[in-house]
Amino acid sequence: MVDVDTALRSAALDRRKSKASSRGESDEKKRPGGEIGIEPFEPAEFHAKEKADTASMWVVLVGAITVALLMRYVMMPSMDGPATVLWLLPMLLVASLPTLHRLVLSSAMHERYTFGNWVRASFLWIFTWLSISIVVVNPPLGDISAPELAASPSLGFDGDGPESANWSDRVAWTGDGFVVQADGDGLDGHLWLMLGISDNDDPTKARIAVRLVQGETILVEHNASIGGQSFLTDFDALLVENDSAASPSMLTPHPMDRGVAFDLGTLSIGEYRLEVDLEEQGDPWVNREPRRVWTLLIEGD
Repeated sequence: MVDVDTALRSAALDRRKSKASSRGESDEKKRPGGEIGIEPFEPAEFHAKEKADTASMWVVLVGAITVALLMRYVMMPSMDGPATVLWLLPMLLVASLPTLHRLVLSSAMHERYTFGNWVRASFLWIFTWLSISIVVVNPPLGDISAPELAASPSLGFDGDGPESANWSDRVAWTGDGFVVQADGDGLDGHLWLMLGISDNDDPTKARIAVRLVQGETILVEHNASIGGQSFLTDFDALLVENDSAASPSMLTPHPMDRGVAFDLGTLSIGEYRLEVDLEEQGDPWVNREPRRVWTLLIEGD
């Protein structure tokens, strides 16, 4: 005999089986994502792909770092200055990444790479090479940046030295030179050229050449190391006589900038040319700032 409870459970089970058979379903577990076209997860295949991607990452990192170091410590010391090859060659080497992978890695790994792998490898190569290059060409590992003027130049005169030179509204900066209003036939004192020098390392390591030229004749020439010359270091000693004159802080806007002054002598009315060259012994080559040339026009009353 069968009790009522067992009979009810058996009937319910029979009904579920009949419904499943009517829908064409089986008792087997359905594949996840099968209805929407998702491929089944294969742990072994996933593990192999991850190993291939990791190997590719290390190949690109080591290759990019090696190229950056070779160019910095082998190629650059044999050069006189920056050249297109320094950035063009590493960029062209991106095209060799598939060949590099084929030479270093097994064929089983290489066959797993797709177009997306080469795109990612290219970006990793470029940014790795660029970041390493920036580190090794800047202080303290290198220096390829030339010293430069921290601001526009200024003139002072009527003093016995740079510490007593005065700023005056008789000096006007035009953007490409100076116009100075003189008393009588010339200036009543020495004219001083005031410059602020900046550098990414130490501006006192730079050398500066200042020339005052009239026609083809060099009237005044200074050529010395900034660190070993008697220069204006205390701009607070200058007198700012009006709002239009340059202030000391404008010449040396950064605390590491160095202020310098050069005696141009006592000049008569006429037109002159000021030339300034800046350079330093960098690493791996000499860093030169392009020559600055300004006009100096001294006008009478």
